[in-house]
Amino acid sequence: MDLGNLMKQAQKMQKDMAKVEKLLAETEYSGEAQAVKCTINGNMELVKMDIEDDALEDKEMLIDMITIAFNSASKKAQADRDAKLGGITGGMRIPGM
Repeated sequence: MDLGNLMKQAQKMQKDMAKVEKLLAETEYSGEAQAVKCTINGNMELVKMDIEDDALEDKEMLIDMITIAFNSASKKAQADRDAKLGGITGGMRIPGM
C-alpha cells in the first residue's frame, strides 16, 4: 500500500468519525432508577431529569437514585459510542474516544 492510499483512507476515516461524533452528540440516552429518570446526550451531558414528587422526601435515597439513573444512561451512551466508532476504526481504540 502506498502512502497516498494510506492518507486517503485516513482522511475518509476522519470524515466518517466526524459524522458519527455528530450523530452521537445528537442522540439521547435514558437511565432510570425507581422514581428518577435521567437523559443525557452522546457527549455525556445531562439534558433532562425527571423526579417523582414522593422521591423528594428522602434526600440520601434521591441522591442514590440520581447516581444510578445517570450511570445507567452513561453506560448506554458509551456502549453505543464504542459500537459506532468501532465499526469505523476496526475496533482499534483511539485515545480520547
